[in-house]
Amino acid sequence: MEIAPIRWKSPLKYFKEIIIKKTPQDKLNEVIQEINSIKKTLSEIPEVQDIVKALITIFKDQTDLKNISFSPVSTKYSDILNEMKILIDDGYLTEVSKKGLGTQNLIIISLFRVMAKYIRDEEKKFIIYGIDEPEIGLHPHSQRQLIFSLKNLSEYSQVIITTHSENLLDITQIDSIIRIGKENNSTKRYKINLTPKVKKILEVEGRDLQEMFFAKSCLIVEGATEEGFFPEASRKVIEKSRESIQKKENYSFDYNSVSVINGRGDNLWVFIKLLKNINTPFIILVDEDKVSNDKDKNSFLDKLKECELIKEEELQNLGKPPNDNDFKNILKKKNIFILPPFEEMISKNLNENALQKVKKAINFVKEQWGYEIENMDLQDDSTDLKEKIFKLLKKNKRWRIGRAIAKELEYNEIPEEYIKIIKKVSKL
Repeated sequence: MEIAPIRWKSPLKYFKEIIIKKTPQDKLNEVIQEINSIKKTLSEIPEVQDIVKALITIFKDQTDLKNISFSPVSTKYSDILNEMKILIDDGYLTEVSKKGLGTQNLIIISLFRVMAKYIRDEEKKFIIYGIDEPEIGLHPHSQRQLIFSLKNLSEYSQVIITTHSENLLDITQIDSIIRIGKENNSTKRYKINLTPKVKKILEVEGRDLQEMFFAKSCLIVEGATEEGFFPEASRKVIEKSRESIQKKENYSFDYNSVSVINGRGDNLWVFIKLLKNINTPFIILVDEDKVSNDKDKNSFLDKLKECELIKEEELQNLGKPPNDNDFKNILKKKNIFILPPFEEMISKNLNENALQKVKKAINFVKEQWGYEIENMDLQDDSTDLKEKIFKLLKKNKRWRIGRAIAKELEYNEIPEEYIKIIKKVSKL
C-alpha cells in the first residue's frame, strides 16, 4: 500500500465503524444539526478523543506537532464520517493534505498503528501491513523517524516494507532483511543466513554498509585509502566505443551501481559471506604483502575454500605451496586481484608530473580538513619524491586522501591494474 492521501480512507473507514458502533445515533445527529457552527463537537466524542489521544502519544516521540483533530464534512447521518477531514496543528492549523509529505507519512503510519491496536484489542485479530517505498520525499532524519514509527507499528502487527533507502535498513537486525533481485529474467529473493559469530562481527564492523544491499556489484578493498580512491577514479574511466564516436562506455561506480567495501583486514571474509548470501557479484583486491609467504598463501586459499570461492580440486592443482604466478593468475580468473599495496601502486607507477598531483592532493587534505599528516615533509629535497609519497601514503591511510588523489589524477595516470578492476567490477 503506497502512503498517499488517497489511501487514508482505509483506516478512516475502520475508525468510522468503531465510532458509529460505540456512539449513540442521537449524539451524532446532534453533531449534524450543529455542524456548520460547531464542527469541533466531533472531537468531544470519547472514542474520537481516545483515537486522538493515542495519536498524540505517538507524535510526542517523533514530531513537534501540537494537536490533531477530526472534522466532519457531510451533514447527513449516513455520510457524516465518510469524508472526515484530519486537521493538524503544527503551529498552523490546516488539513493534513496541505502539510509536507513527511508529516503526511507520519500521520498515515500513526493511524495504522492505532488501527492495529484497535483490531487486536477489539476484534482479537492480527493484520499484516505492506508498504511500498515509504521514504519517498523524505530527508534522512525523517526517514529514520519513519522507520522508528514502523517498528512501533510492528508491536501490534506484521509490517513489510520495500525500500530503496539505506536509512531504512538496520544491519543489527539483518535477519529481517530480504534482498529482491533479478536472475535469468525472473524475480528472486535472498534471505540473509549468517552464523551468530559472523552477525556479531557485522554488527560491530558493518556500519555504513547498508548501501551494499542496493548494489549491482561490489569491490572489496583492504583499507580506507582504496575505499576513497576507487569510486572517484571510476568517474575518469569513460571510453569511446569502436562502433561510434558518439557512444561512450561509462564505468562510473554510481552509474553502474557499484559499492566499495572496506574489508578492514580479516573482516573482509565476513563481507564476502554476506555478499554471497544476497547474491551480489564482487571483486576482491588484496595487498600482496598479505600473502607474501607460503603459510599466508595456504591460509588465504583455505579461507577461499571456506567461502566456496575455490574448489578442492583447484587447490590440489595449485599445489602447496603454490607457485606465485599460478597463484595470482588463477585467483584473477575468480575476480580476486593480488596487487602491491596502494602506496606502492601510486608511488612506483606514476611519473614526476602525476606525483606532484598526489603531493598537491595530500596538501589539500592537510590544509582543508585539518588532518595531521605523519612524515609530512614534502619540502625536503634530499629525498626522492617517489620515496616521500610512498612513506606518506603508508603512514596516512585515509579515505579523504584516496579520494583527493583520484580527483587530481587523469585517466591515463591511474594505474593500469586499477583501470582493469574498475572496468571489470562495473560490468559484472
